[in-house]
Amino acid sequence: MDKLLIVDSDKKTVTDIADALIKLNRFETLTAFDSKTAVDLINHHTISVLISGFHLPDFDGIELFAYMTRAFPSTPCIAMMDPGHPRPWFIRQASPENLLEYIEKPVDFETLVQLINNALRLKKQSIAEKGIGLRNLLPLIDAFKKSCQMEIRNDKKNRGRIYFLKGNLIEAHCEAKIGEAALGEMLEWEHCKISISRLPATKKEDLVGISLMNRIGVTWEKQRIAAAAPSTSAIAKPIAPSAIAEEPPSDPAVIAHLEGSLKKYAGVLKAIKGYLGLAVLNTSGQVLAADSAGEPVDFRRFSPDFAAIYNQCCISADRQDFGKCSGLTAHTEKGVIIIIPAGDYRFIGLMSPDGNGFFMQVQLEKIIPQ
Repeated sequence: MDKLLIVDSDKKTVTDIADALIKLNRFETLTAFDSKTAVDLINHHTISVLISGFHLPDFDGIELFAYMTRAFPSTPCIAMMDPGHPRPWFIRQASPENLLEYIEKPVDFETLVQLINNALRLKKQSIAEKGIGLRNLLPLIDAFKKSCQMEIRNDKKNRGRIYFLKGNLIEAHCEAKIGEAALGEMLEWEHCKISISRLPATKKEDLVGISLMNRIGVTWEKQRIAAAAPSTSAIAKPIAPSAIAEEPPSDPAVIAHLEGSLKKYAGVLKAIKGYLGLAVLNTSGQVLAADSAGEPVDFRRFSPDFAAIYNQCCISADRQDFGKCSGLTAHTEKGVIIIIPAGDYRFIGLMSPDGNGFFMQVQLEKIIPQ
């Protein structure tokens, strides 16, 4: 049974969430009211998901998440924002693969369970191995106006530092780069290990002139919705495949591996009533490998359209606080189309109108991690 750790100085918040989760009978729930107790539990138990607030004794939630990047980088985390504080919205967020998610207090239980399920999916599919990205952690510095020194290392032994005063960026440097160039490079690092310490007294309130939130491509959700205020006509615009960024051609060795894996597992799917075919796409809708039952299916003809629709659904669901899309099913007079994301790929299955779409989705979810 997966273990969840809930951490917050507000005992009512912790007990309310824990009691609700226990009733599901799906998780083992651990609780802590301060960060030192939380670290002790993390070190003595295998925690599947960490859920934490910020105003903690000993050290705050931001530093607790930073600790996770160093000690348990593949453990997904959920940040509980203060009441009335919107969650961040990432302009470059194209897939539901963030290891640090946000939820506003008072916590909506159904939304929290969705976030937990998505986090467990990331662990199951080994997507969590990259750890929490710097881009996802930095909005917390702005939200809580934190003054600190942040040291970032990655698996390639690169090292950099960023300095903040009351949430504002003072200075950044890594290797020979400084300021915006240094910050831009560190934002692209994977497998980050982040340490947070006191801001040195020598650092002055001399800002480098970079808007932190703009530079990392983030705004606050309520501000974004107010600024966008789309009209009905704007919402009704058709979703075009060209709206998806093009990707460079895939490595032939990767294509060969995908084709081999698809042939290996397609036999299971062919036993499903109504199965017509399956294809593996990249995030822009390009077909990388395909399998068909009987007549060949021209996935290249319609996959870019449906990949674009799926991406738009991700944006729309996020905009309306429904959480991340874990899949999309379209029912038409001629067939059923199922799209399920998996890391850098999309799996798109085609069935006849009377096919068992639910069973196919279950089988895909079993196959995809392999």
